[in-house]
This record gives sequence, C-alpha cells and structure tokens, in this order.
Amino acid sequence: MDYEIRPQRLRIPSGWNIYYSNFSNINLKDYINKPDNNNIWLFEGNEDIFQISKDDILIDLGWYPMYDPDGTYIIEVVKNLNWFKLEDRFKSQDKDKIVEKIENYLVHYAPYRPTKLKLEPLPAWIGWEVTYNRFFEIEEEHKNAALFYLSDKLLALQNNYHKIKVELGWFPKHSPYGVYRLSVFLAEQEWWFDSLDKEEIIDHLEEIMLSYNYIHNPASGFCTKQKHELNLSIDGIRRVVSGY
Repeated sequence: MDYEIRPQRLRIPSGWNIYYSNFSNINLKDYINKPDNNNIWLFEGNEDIFQISKDDILIDLGWYPMYDPDGTYIIEVVKNLNWFKLEDRFKSQDKDKIVEKIENYLVHYAPYRPTKLKLEPLPAWIGWEVTYNRFFEIEEEHKNAALFYLSDKLLALQNNYHKIKVELGWFPKHSPYGVYRLSVFLAEQEWWFDSLDKEEIIDHLEEIMLSYNYIHNPASGFCTKQKHELNLSIDGIRRVVSGY
C-alpha cells in the first residue's frame, strides 16, 4: 500500500459539531484503477463519509452510488432535518472542490470576522465540537498583524462523549517571545504541550482527536467507542494517558 489514511483537514468556524466522519486525506478518484483499492473504497467510498451540524443546519457528504468508481461525491445541506426540501446540493468527483464547497458552507452558516483571514485547517474527526475558533492562517501579507491575532485563546474543542476539552493559545499573548500551548483538560487535570512549530501543534491535536473519539459504523448506524493511549505532557514531562 502506498497511502496513509489521515483525517481530512477543514477550516471549521466556531459552533460546528462533527457528528460522524470517515472523511480522510484520500482522494477516491486516485485509486480507481489500482489493485489495492478495495480497502480504500470500503473505508470512504460509501454514503456516510462526513456529517457536521450547527443549530438547525446539517451538512452531509457521501459517495453515490456507494463503492462505485463511476460515482461522485455529493454534499447535501439540510435544515431542521427536512431531507425532502434541501437548502442546497452539490456534487463533484473533484475532492478539492468538495473540500472548498464544505468550507464555504461552514462560513456561510457561521460567519466569522475578520473575513480577510482564513482559519487554519484542522483535523475533522467524529465526536468533536469546535466551540471557539480564532486560529487563523497568517499569510505573508498579514505578517505585520500576526501578533495581534496571537492571543491566549485561539481555539477550543470539546468531546462530550469523553468529557475532554482541548484549548490552544499563545503564551504570553501577543508576545514576540511566546509559544503555542495546547492544553488538554481531562479528569480534573490539565495536560499541555508547548511548541513554536504550528504544524507540530496541529499534528499533536490530531493525535488527541484520534485518541478520544467514537467510530461510526454505517452498517448498524451506531457509534463504537474507540480506545487508545495518548502521549501528553504534564509539567513538561511526557506521560501516557489511557483512553476510557
């Protein structure tokens, strides 16, 4: 196998809850004619790829017909669970267009400011709610204002299944000598990880999200609790915390 399955990264504004997800970095069209494509199609080539909700809006992504290489991605936007009268529908075999369209829907139904800055793409995985997001992707043209956006409250996630909260901030806030701090609140304890490397922070966030999640089973319609062990830091010391 020449692929590694990782969660798809999306720019998700505050307030969205990831109901379920098999949405990965894999582009289904890249594996149509490859001999090892069966596992790929079983994992992601189905009608239940991704679903995210906020208030009365639900965004659903699937591949139709299921497991069919001649099929296509379809996004459906539903209000008040009225599947007979869709808010919008979009289909494409182009994975990049699908990601862009989902992100456009997320912003449309949960606008944020400033609109000139894009949110940082984050791992989108089942069971996690983005309760607060001001974690922006700072491009070269906005470098001079970067410290203004580097506050001690950049991102907050929570997983109600496992009663775990994750927060990201820059400490000291607005300081050119600060660092990113990723904090995990679990069982009345705070664990944290400090780094200047944004990608390292996001990779660590992905590790946390994958360690505490529910796996959706499309066949049964139920979610199965996922158990892993997670390496975190407390007082700067790496320790192992067991999922429960």
